Amino acid sequence: MKPLDVGQAFTLAARHFDAGRAAEARQLGLLIEKQQPGHGGAHYLLGLLCLRAGQAKRAVEHLRRAVAATPLAVAPNMALARALAATGRRQAAAEQYDLVSRLPGGDGANLRCELAEVLRALGRNDEAIANYRCALALDPDRADAHEGLGSLLIAAGEAAEAVTNLRTAVTLRADWASAHNNLGVALRTCGRMQEAETAFLTALALRPDRASVHANLAGLYHETRRAPEALKHAERAIALDRANADAWLVLGQVVARNDPARALSAFETAAKLAPDLAAAQYFLGDAWRGRGEPGRAARHFRRYLELEPADKLGASLALP
Repeated sequence: MKPLDVGQAFTLAARHFDAGRAAEARQLGLLIEKQQPGHGGAHYLLGLLCLRAGQAKRAVEHLRRAVAATPLAVAPNMALARALAATGRRQAAAEQYDLVSRLPGGDGANLRCELAEVLRALGRNDEAIANYRCALALDPDRADAHEGLGSLLIAAGEAAEAVTNLRTAVTLRADWASAHNNLGVALRTCGRMQEAETAFLTALALRPDRASVHANLAGLYHETRRAPEALKHAERAIALDRANADAWLVLGQVVARNDPARALSAFETAAKLAPDLAAAQYFLGDAWRGRGEPGRAARHFRRYLELEPADKLGASLALP
């Protein structure tokens, strides 16, 4: 049998990969690996193929060997960070992204956005915000950076600034339902209800099956005293996703006056689905108080105060 020309085989494997012919690329990659077990390019290619196939753990194995062969190469190091993130090893992924950022030519908007997502998943929101800002300094037209930054700014209590980023995101990507939805959240937080409604309706037109958008519309309509519309969207959100705690919460608020038993059930469901949702605990306590059950009410009010110790509503709660 004629010996394999590794250089030619790798060139052909790369062409197959670029053309989307995964089986052919994998076959050649494995042949190269068999002849040269330490061939970094083959392991890099096989790692990418594993990532595409959803085999993240196997991808990590190949990409570690690719990095060992070419430790200063940005591409395999970056791919390794992605593979680690895909396996759920977010701390290791964050460390790998940091390593890539210090390689020659390694830093860039892509890296900063991907690192921000990993940091966000780790709950390190301040660092995620800083990385999104860095990405935008490098590439001001990154829609994903504007959207990611905007959504984090809402959580950080900076809704007005979030509106600016999210408007830019939907300008850059008008068909992005999640960005329109988050823009609606930011606008509602700022009290700009009509604009928020427009943003939510745009998101809904793009994704009619998105439960979170229906839940957000339900909340907005309840807040603006449009009960029939609030009820319609709360029920639709629940039909699409029975685990949406926000939808159950709004449903309870909407029906509380006319159907207190249904409201109590809705609040209980919301609290069960999201035990740390402070509003669910408050309204559940209020519902039990209305039914003449002060002991049960106090338990939920105490939980509410644990979650929201600085909330002014706490001053009105008479607890035994």
